[in-house]
Amino acid sequence: MKIKKLIKTKKNSLDDERGVLSSNSVKMVKKEETNDILQFLYPQLREVEISISQCKQDVTIKETGRERGDVWISKVNHNKKDFEKEIVCLIEAKHKKCLEEDKDWLDAMKQGKKKSLAKGLSFYIVTNTKDKVIFYNSYNNEKISLNSEIITNFQPISILQKLNSQINKDNSNLDTLKNHVKIPEKQFRKSLEKLDHLFRSCSISSAKEKIDTTISFMVIKYISDKEESDWCFKSSRKDKKIILWNDFSGNFENEFKNAKENFLSGKFGGNYKDFEKLISFSKKLDNENYELIWKELSPYYLHGADFDLFGVVYEVFATGKEKKDFGQFYTRRHITRSINNILLKDEFNYKPDLKICDPCCGTGGFLTEAFKVLKSNYEREGNLSKQNILHLSQNIFYGYDNDEGSVARTELNMFLVGDGHTNIKQKDTLKNFEEDGLEEEMYDYLISNPPYGPYKGSLKIENFSWSNEKRYEMLFLEKIVKACKRGGKMAIVIPDGVLEAPSREYFRKKLLENVDIDAIISLTKFAFAPYTKEKTYVLIMKRKQKENEGKIQTKGNVDAELVLHTMIEYRNYDKVIIVSGDGDFHCLIEYLEKKHKLLYIVIPNHKKYSALLRRFRKYFVYIDGLRKKLGKNTKRGSNLRTKP
Repeated sequence: MKIKKLIKTKKNSLDDERGVLSSNSVKMVKKEETNDILQFLYPQLREVEISISQCKQDVTIKETGRERGDVWISKVNHNKKDFEKEIVCLIEAKHKKCLEEDKDWLDAMKQGKKKSLAKGLSFYIVTNTKDKVIFYNSYNNEKISLNSEIITNFQPISILQKLNSQINKDNSNLDTLKNHVKIPEKQFRKSLEKLDHLFRSCSISSAKEKIDTTISFMVIKYISDKEESDWCFKSSRKDKKIILWNDFSGNFENEFKNAKENFLSGKFGGNYKDFEKLISFSKKLDNENYELIWKELSPYYLHGADFDLFGVVYEVFATGKEKKDFGQFYTRRHITRSINNILLKDEFNYKPDLKICDPCCGTGGFLTEAFKVLKSNYEREGNLSKQNILHLSQNIFYGYDNDEGSVARTELNMFLVGDGHTNIKQKDTLKNFEEDGLEEEMYDYLISNPPYGPYKGSLKIENFSWSNEKRYEMLFLEKIVKACKRGGKMAIVIPDGVLEAPSREYFRKKLLENVDIDAIISLTKFAFAPYTKEKTYVLIMKRKQKENEGKIQTKGNVDAELVLHTMIEYRNYDKVIIVSGDGDFHCLIEYLEKKHKLLYIVIPNHKKYSALLRRFRKYFVYIDGLRKKLGKNTKRGSNLRTKP
């Protein structure tokens, strides 16, 4: 009896000891995993622009009860009350030596599936924090692919959001390339020509009715494409209260009318309610017509266009007079992009009071490209913080036009590139400031293609001091210069008469007394065809400081003209050789490399070139290193000589 009792006591003692050891082992493993998360996991998340402030580690959430998630990732900071509501991902993290076939990994999968489903997430991640990352489908534990390749690295928030919207029990692949092919302009024109035939068969003869109806379909497609990859509606996608373009079927007429109501109402689509004025379907269309238009536009991913979609719609449908009118505010995309690259090449750092304005914004071509250039500049220098993104979207860009339809299209274009279209307004910017006109000395940059021709409005010429001619281009040029801050810059498209007509010498003198001309860029007379074939120039200018006003400069700058013409002739060459070590060409060189059109950068002096070009060294050819080869051949019988 005593022996049995002694054995039992010993056994209990061993069990207690094992329990203590087991408990200590678990604590040690947990501590190791925590250290691995801090040392290895968070740096990887930072590489895909996910901040530690967007993560909560080893915590429970409402939906999982007492079950803790290793790392929850949200769209908002952890100190925000909506953190749990905006969670997009769960990571189950094991120690750095853990392998995929280990028991710990399989347990992490079990926990990840349970917690992610409880939260309503379509996927979860398991990682050993160091060299193994796998995304799993929450419904069936299948490995998730991105464009048919198994995901083996962490992904940015935008991809995590797309995974949640597109992964389901029947699909474990996210195809970001689907419908994202660059839209060929010629193909899009052919589709519009087909729609034109359809409109005629429906007795739609008015150019305005054709344009308005086509743009109505495009707006629904725009919004559907955006929501397909980044769901922002107030109703959950799983509720199926809102149907997107790709899911339309059956009664297409009703589908489009419901989309208009659901996309643009404050109930579900508050983000888009400002665009309701762009939707105006012709009453002459029947259900079959709606379906045919849906089929024709379905292959296009409208966000992928590198040309002005609205502009092409006008080209195809508008009459001669309407084309001429529209030419006042439609500038081709490659021109607006090039001009913005020149104008904003020095803007890399956050400035809290920076303001960029187009006082004749039309469909927003200049402003949308300015937004993209500035965002790219910030991103390249590592300055694209959340604060800067918010500042870009709300405070920097201002656009005005006296045409309500143009303002609405600019708002939509700005919204789709990421700007909140907060400061796009209907306004007659030729009026004085006290009459709600353009403010004086308000903007750091102004960029515009103002209308040309005789002004027939009610404004008094006495309000302008540079000329007594009532012409749009001259009145706007004076207003734009006065709206620019001292030291600020402008890029304005003007017709040749402003620079060449002998009768406008006084106007040119007043202009030169108020600005320094950085460049005068000659555009081909076909730059704005078919709207007008009038010869035009781009003036790149800087407003003088007060003390220099009245003094006329004697020196110009040809760099800008070279950059712009390189872009204008883009389709006419295969490769480019840049002969310069000047950092002013940094943006151009970067763009040409990205498009695989950069062949060489010929540097005159290997000791003197801009530091901005250092990362392009593999393209460098030094002229001074070729001096002997290019110099005089001293061999007997030869009289050949090549100048460097």
